[in-house]
Parts: sequence; C-alpha cells; structure tokens
Amino acid sequence: MSLKAKNIDNTKKEDNCTKNLKKRIERSVMIKEDKLKKGKWLKHEIDLLRRLFLTENTRQIADMFGRPLQTVRQKAYDLKLKRIQYHGPWSTDEIKQLKKLFLIRAI
Repeated sequence: MSLKAKNIDNTKKEDNCTKNLKKRIERSVMIKEDKLKKGKWLKHEIDLLRRLFLTENTRQIADMFGRPLQTVRQKAYDLKLKRIQYHGPWSTDEIKQLKKLFLIRAI
C-alpha cells in the first residue's frame, strides 16, 4: 500500500479522541461575533492543532478556535507542523485508483 493510500485510510479514521477535542474546543470558544480569542494557547488546543493541521484547512481551524488566521499559522510554524507534500511520478497503485474513481464519476 502506498504512502498516499495509508494517509487516506488514516484521515478517514478520525479517532474518538479527536472528535471529543473538537467538541471541547467548539464549546470552549463561545465568542461574540466580531471578537477573536487572544492569549495563551491551551494544551487541548495545541493537541487538536497538531491533529488537524495535516487534514484541515487553516482557515477552518482558525474559525473553529475563534483565533485570527495569522495566529493559527504562526502557532503551526512555531510547532514545526508541516503538511505532507507529494512529489514525483504517480505510482501504479495511484494510477489504478485514479482510473477507477474517474470511471465511476464519468458514468
């Protein structure tokens, strides 16, 4: 199984811990409409940022935390979080999967 296929399987299986942390964050960020959260990052916010950064859009993470977009980007940078970038030619498995998905959607 290729690295991409393993990554896709892992992203589909969002564990209960991540779901619970998302709910806790959403509940803890009861903020008025135009007021963004400032100050120290809580431990559970950092844990959730580490988990979500690979799969979620940075804007969505910022909205979920109620923090400015630049603050979330800076925190990810400070934590040395990086998204996986794929380079190089497509593997045989990836080409087969692409053909399979393309044919399903083309019908």
